[in-house]
Amino acid sequence: MQGFDKTSSIQQLQEELHLQANSPILQTAPQIWDSYVDKAGVFPRLQFLYTKRQLLDTLLARVAENVNFDEIGVKQDDSDITEHWMGLRTVTHDEIVRLEEVARSNRAPAVGQITQVRPETPLTGRPDPGNPFYAGVPGTCRWPFGK
Repeated sequence: MQGFDKTSSIQQLQEELHLQANSPILQTAPQIWDSYVDKAGVFPRLQFLYTKRQLLDTLLARVAENVNFDEIGVKQDDSDITEHWMGLRTVTHDEIVRLEEVARSNRAPAVGQITQVRPETPLTGRPDPGNPFYAGVPGTCRWPFGK
């Protein structure tokens, strides 16, 4: 694949999944691509892989209605395309997990000087109206440790 832009990636997905150009599933690919735009910042290939996995899930959902079960519960399928797409989905998912682990290990550690050791709250001299201990609610003590 030459780049990770939307057009070339969708063409690559069309070739890898053997989809027709006018396929309704392929028509949803731009929206799916845009929904995973945040993954491009994590690792360059993740947006492509997430889109591919989503398309495979959609394809599997479409062909699931063509899978029949006989009396003893054994699956009878007319073609091997379901197994092929399940294998592609597994490989794609494993690649996503691997790349996310690489991205996590490449992340810079959070280091820096601690500049604030306790929260600073401004002293107004007035009781906090949201705190039942100080709000004057009947039946509550004004101090946490007694009346």
